[in-house]
Amino acid sequence: MSLKNNKLILIISLLIVTVGLHKPAYSQWELFNRNIVTVHSPNGNYLAKSMPHSRIQQSRWGRTEVYDVRTSTLLYTIPECLTEGTLYLSNDGMTIAHILDTEYDRDTTKYATDAVSLFQNGKVWKRYKISQLTDCDTCDNLLFSCDIVDIRNENGKTIKYYHPIENPRDTMLSNRPTYFMDDTVFIFTSNRKLVKIYLPTGAYSTDSFKSPILIKLQSAISGERQKKDFNCPKMYASNSFEHEGEALEKYLDMKATGYWERNEKKYKTYRIYGWLCIDTAGRASVVELVNRDSLPEKKVRDAIENTTWVAPKDIPDEIGCWNQKFHAAFRKSDEHVAMKEKKIELKKEREEYLQRAVADRINGVYIPKNLEDCFHTLDTLLSTKNILTIKNFNNRDETIKLHHGLGTWLRNNWGLWGGSRLQKYFLERGIKHPDDMSAAILKYYYDYLHGQNDAWREFDAKGKKEK
Repeated sequence: MSLKNNKLILIISLLIVTVGLHKPAYSQWELFNRNIVTVHSPNGNYLAKSMPHSRIQQSRWGRTEVYDVRTSTLLYTIPECLTEGTLYLSNDGMTIAHILDTEYDRDTTKYATDAVSLFQNGKVWKRYKISQLTDCDTCDNLLFSCDIVDIRNENGKTIKYYHPIENPRDTMLSNRPTYFMDDTVFIFTSNRKLVKIYLPTGAYSTDSFKSPILIKLQSAISGERQKKDFNCPKMYASNSFEHEGEALEKYLDMKATGYWERNEKKYKTYRIYGWLCIDTAGRASVVELVNRDSLPEKKVRDAIENTTWVAPKDIPDEIGCWNQKFHAAFRKSDEHVAMKEKKIELKKEREEYLQRAVADRINGVYIPKNLEDCFHTLDTLLSTKNILTIKNFNNRDETIKLHHGLGTWLRNNWGLWGGSRLQKYFLERGIKHPDDMSAAILKYYYDYLHGQNDAWREFDAKGKKEK
């Protein structure tokens, strides 16, 4: 991997976090209840009904159906859940606008969400990001709210600026920042712009926040959503089996174990995990499967789909299929073979670790040898803009905002999890967890950017004295 590519990865990681500083990963946004959302076109001739297939809030697993109300005909289906945010349906029933206040982290394209998504005749047509619609690279939110906070730099210091409630208009727009009229979506943005998206063409334009169009919009149909709430099913279970894997033993000719258990130190363990969609009859289809230890893929899928599972409860009939996490682990049926495999695995892991602990590059990425080397490497990899972002934090503790972006990149690519000379450097100085290692790098980098070198030099010298 070239230095240029490394730099690009770091820039992207950092920008994702600095645009949305405290957005959690998708797995942390699981809900106890969800809802089915129905909206009508302004003329009342069409309706769109959106349904989730997962308890993850920002997951697009699910579907959205559009009907002709006059004939009760299903016109088309969008294979995405659009229940979060605001939904508008055009007067001809062919175009849907889906509006979110924030964009979720882009762990994979499955969970990526843009601020505005347009669908035409059931297919993705156009997508717009917050930065496009607001012309603002640092805006966290799309929609206007009196509670929105701007981060501004004045005289080299970062301060928070709260939008004042200037008049009743601000209160009104804070409660309802989007409108729909004459097949045009009107969005009052967090940085006080009016964005207009004309659904027949998908084009957008901007206008003054104080545009007199607001008076006319007050008479527009509100477009309030109709919601049908339901409780998310608890985790499914295989029929009377202690572990999901027990249902698959006979198919794989292996012994099922708990996904995490003490015997994994004794036996070589084979793990699979992912997502299944279980219907109300207990039939499963594989949505996503990670076969980490190369078990026979077809056998695993056939085993899952030929097993009857306990059907999820509480979901409405129209949803029909619910996504649930799936974990299973196995070892070889012959105990002695499983033990021998584990010894071979441990020996191989030890050899690989020793190689990583002295390597100056891992997977093509340069590995710094100490803190000072970390600083010089970050100086090279990060853009001037990103370096200034870190430097302009109020204090070193604010570098925690980079934990899920730049920090993740450091942990994964500098061998802080799997072993490296940098990991060894921190272990020698009493820091044992990769999260704490990346936190130390970022805090001391903040100090370094401000010319405060005593603390990190003292930390660096600590390991040398103990040797």
